[in-house]
Amino acid sequence: MQDLLPSNRSAIIVDDYESVEDIANYIKYLHSHDEEYEKYFEWKKSGISNQYLLKLLKQRDWEFDYYTDDYTGMNFFEGFECFVCKRVHENLKRLKTGQEELKFHARLEHYGCPPPVKVDDKGQRTLESDIFMDMFTKQKYIAKALRYHIDRNLPVDGEQIEKIADEMIEHLRRNKKLI
Repeated sequence: MQDLLPSNRSAIIVDDYESVEDIANYIKYLHSHDEEYEKYFEWKKSGISNQYLLKLLKQRDWEFDYYTDDYTGMNFFEGFECFVCKRVHENLKRLKTGQEELKFHARLEHYGCPPPVKVDDKGQRTLESDIFMDMFTKQKYIAKALRYHIDRNLPVDGEQIEKIADEMIEHLRRNKKLI
């Protein structure tokens, strides 16, 4: 986990303390020393200093900031689809060269995300986010359509998969099973 923190002082690492009492005492200390507590947020002003994390962010296939005018990359959902596809093709290449197939295990905690929700400035849940919910739903049904094709060894065409996903969503909405 520490490898993915934005800076050396952006989180309290439980393993750095010998006991729960030590952690509790440190948190109490931070509670009464605002300037020390604020040091955990300095990276938000100065930027990420963790070189390993910066390298990972630079090398990823997707961008997060796709609401800006100069956005040129793919969104997270598309990036994940590309990641999965790369893994599939990696295994196909391995099989062609007589190497053993790599096993990738997706468990519910990896792909079973709850639908996105909006929160107010106090962190309280409000209504579901329409933009993210629409994207979430669309990608969920693209995955179902893709699974259908893969399970039946049918040719996969991106436009056709998206069309099937749209039809599935529309069918569910017509039958009021998807709002």
